Amino acid sequence: MWTYRNSRTGQTVELSARSVRLDALDNWLLVGSPAPEPSGEEPALGGEVPPDPPEGGDAAVQRLIVVRPPDNAPKPAWVAYAVALGANETDARALSKAALIEEWGGDDGED
Repeated sequence: MWTYRNSRTGQTVELSARSVRLDALDNWLLVGSPAPEPSGEEPALGGEVPPDPPEGGDAAVQRLIVVRPPDNAPKPAWVAYAVALGANETDARALSKAALIEEWGGDDGED
């Protein structure tokens, strides 16, 4: 199930598929997604096979898609985002929301 949370009201909804509409709204945050189900079949992405993990790497490496929160998202969403990108949680909590956005917000779509 795909889980979204409204940052203004706290309402949570679970959907069977990802919602393009909720993804486009600033006040709805994607807070949960289904884990990929392991299968012995080829991936459905044009037959492309992901590269092998680096030497000495864990074969069960999980790949996460981290979605940048909108600038008006609450500070805890920015702390979680920074931690997902590698920040120390204690340090991230100590920063202001503006500092988190400046440090971890990136260019938001620019190459």
